[in-house]
Parts: sequence; C-alpha cells; structure tokens
Amino acid sequence: MGICSWFETRKYRQDQFKELGLRDVVMAGKERWRKNLRNLDIEGFLKAWIRRGLREIHHVGDQMDGRMDTCLGYMAVLGAEIYESMGELKDELRDDQ
Repeated sequence: MGICSWFETRKYRQDQFKELGLRDVVMAGKERWRKNLRNLDIEGFLKAWIRRGLREIHHVGDQMDGRMDTCLGYMAVLGAEIYESMGELKDELRDDQ
C-alpha cells in the first residue's frame, strides 16, 4: 500500500513512519487534509489558515525558500489533526453523558 493510500485509512494514526523522511510524511498528510478539510468542524479564520498551509507549493508567489513548504505543511497537518482529535473527544464526551 502506498503512503498516500495508507493516510486515507484510520490506521495511519498508529504508525510512526520511522522509515520515511519528514517531507514525505508531510506531503502525504497535506494531500489527505486537502481532501478532508471540509469535514473539520471549524470555520472562517482557522479553516482558511490551515488551507493556506496545505498548499502544495507555498514559495511560488511568496518568493520564499522551498524548504519552507515542509515547515508550513507540517504545521497545517498538525493543526488539522489536532482539531480532528478535539472533535472526536467532544463527540465521545457527548456520547458518555
């Protein structure tokens, strides 16, 4: 199974991807979240901020060093994962009540 296919399953959260470089993991995470960002229960500024970090290439219009793509993507993917986890926790707490 390819890395992008693996990221489309829920099982990817149990994997640490030690055999992959950071850039590969970030690129797969960005691809996943570009497809799934609409499913996050966030609005406005937060969603727009994450969407900007999920761009495939950031430096074209901004004239920044290409290495920044990985850094910006890392933060966007991490933010999306955090918001998704918070939503899941909120749902679990609601179910427990």
